[in-house]
Amino acid sequence: MQESFFQLPEEEMRRIGYQVIDTLVNHYQTLGEKPAGGHKNVSEITSLFDEDIPKKGKAFDEILAKAQEDIFPNNMYLNHPRFFAWVPGPSNFISVMADTLASGYNVFSGIERAGAAANQIERLVIHWLTQEMDMGPSAGGVLTSGGSAANLIGLATAREVLLEEDRSKAVIYCSDQTHKSNFKALKILGFSQEQLVILPTDELHQLSISHLQAQIEFDKQVGKVPFCVIANAGTTNTGAVDPLLEIRNICYQEQCWMHVDAAYGGAAWLASEGRQALHGMNLADSLTIDPHKWLYQPYDIGGILVRNSEHLRNAFQTSASYLKETEGYRNFADKGLQLSRRFRALPLWMSIKHYGLGTFRQAIQYTMSLTNQVAAILEELPHWEVMTAPQLGIITFRFAPDSISTELQNTINLRLADHIMDEQGIVLSSTIIRGRTVLRMCTINPNTSREDLEVTLAYLDFVAHKFHGETTAEGVPSSQQTTS
Repeated sequence: MQESFFQLPEEEMRRIGYQVIDTLVNHYQTLGEKPAGGHKNVSEITSLFDEDIPKKGKAFDEILAKAQEDIFPNNMYLNHPRFFAWVPGPSNFISVMADTLASGYNVFSGIERAGAAANQIERLVIHWLTQEMDMGPSAGGVLTSGGSAANLIGLATAREVLLEEDRSKAVIYCSDQTHKSNFKALKILGFSQEQLVILPTDELHQLSISHLQAQIEFDKQVGKVPFCVIANAGTTNTGAVDPLLEIRNICYQEQCWMHVDAAYGGAAWLASEGRQALHGMNLADSLTIDPHKWLYQPYDIGGILVRNSEHLRNAFQTSASYLKETEGYRNFADKGLQLSRRFRALPLWMSIKHYGLGTFRQAIQYTMSLTNQVAAILEELPHWEVMTAPQLGIITFRFAPDSISTELQNTINLRLADHIMDEQGIVLSSTIIRGRTVLRMCTINPNTSREDLEVTLAYLDFVAHKFHGETTAEGVPSSQQTTS
């Protein structure tokens, strides 16, 4: 009789499955009561996972209990309503269930012959995105692991379409706010550091058009080839959007590729306010967007959209003797990096089908309004300064009493980000704006309430004044004392 290795009795599978679902439902129901951060640091948890590889198995109940006690609580919850750092990942329960189904059926979506329906769903989802973003009838794309892979695919496509064998004279332009994943992509693609020109931004942290035009003219005069402009549609620092329509016009005149990194901000196109801010984004040659950010999908679902879908195939299609039977099909493996691909499209498809696009529009519009509420609350608090106004769900601000020096202001603001996570489990991040250390909130979780904002800012204000008092009590020189 054939020995069974990984098979479980039907009732045991059901029991385990119900346990997992019950665990997830309980997590969702109690998420707001847990700290978004506040987990143990790495040094504290290392010993929890110091074990030899098991030679024999254990009961699933024991393993799940270990995960519930030691694994999941010791990570940040990026879908928590008081997680404001970086770019949160709010997700939604329908997509989580879809992800479970996709893993359970173990669908291989790299090749159409193996995943015919999965490929149809991905094409449909890509069509929905390109259609909603007005990219034109020839547009297409591929879902990826995230913005890093999407930026790499977009820039690789640009290289294959526009550059000949000698690529040494090509120049790529971007701003000082461009996401580092683009720099990594260019390095992987073989471009030298000298081929990347990082241009300054204006007072709104947008790419300076005058600097871009001047640099292109200079490069042409010295025999270089303007090749690509990487534009931002929602920077991580401030949510800034580059002047996309003006960049499109320059790229058209110079026969450059326009790649828009909209991994974070692109989904705001679905809301009227966002579409106005992103004017011109739909004219990009390639466009990165991350559904696991502002389209509320679980990690990891990114995507690259291109104006001409055939460019992807021309850039990435290869052949092999062991894949002869797959030739002639519309394979997503021929449009990007991966041959082995999971069924990423199912969560996005299933959640849009269940909630309707209107719900996504309303959620995006609501979360954009949350930063306006943050600004309004800060206006009522003495010694607080909004550094960058709300842009695509991001606001930066700082505690800046005139009685202490800029250096001490920076120190206090940096301490605040760590303190509120350690003491309250609320997570926000710091960054540098115009040489000042600032606090930054990204409010894209539709479960975040006005109360969440008020509690966060009230605690920051309380602790900031406490830190301020400590510096005064310790006799730390203030800005006024220094000048006197």
